[in-house]
Amino acid sequence: MSDLFTVSFEFWVGKALVVANAFFYYISEMGTIAKYLTQVKDARDGLIDESVSIVQKNQDKIVNLNKNQFTDGFGSDDQDLINIDPTFYGTYSLFTSKLYPNKPFGGLYDFFLTGAFIHGLFIKMGDDKLSFTIDSTGKGSGEKALFFSSYKNLFGLDSKNTAIVNYQYIYPEILTYLNSKI
Repeated sequence: MSDLFTVSFEFWVGKALVVANAFFYYISEMGTIAKYLTQVKDARDGLIDESVSIVQKNQDKIVNLNKNQFTDGFGSDDQDLINIDPTFYGTYSLFTSKLYPNKPFGGLYDFFLTGAFIHGLFIKMGDDKLSFTIDSTGKGSGEKALFFSSYKNLFGLDSKNTAIVNYQYIYPEILTYLNSKI
């Protein structure tokens, strides 16, 4: 009888050990899963701010893409860069040409000669922090401002440059960020 009891006891102890081991394994794995889920949540919560940081860090490169694009005569809509005001007549005054020899008297305003425009290019993040626009603090006033506002496709990147920003600048850094957090 004692042998049967011992066997029975060993059977139940064995079952209990199996259950206990499974429980402790489950708890230890749940701790790892819970930790992982916390890391994923923290990474997710910081992703938008990290994306903003990545765009700001790459601002000069992104602005240069826009400069090169309009220097080549292309707009943000994958079309030629066109001033839509056919009556535009903005020209440099004699006073301006005396102050700035690279701005000839009577010459039309143009963004290639306007140092303030080129040097004033910057990125402005959208309210959603998931998009940005490119603008310039050097658009001036009066006819100069009219000149720049008459370009509807001057600011922003065409599809080719948008792909460069997304896949060469932002995506690799987002992967690096996620790998460091998870």
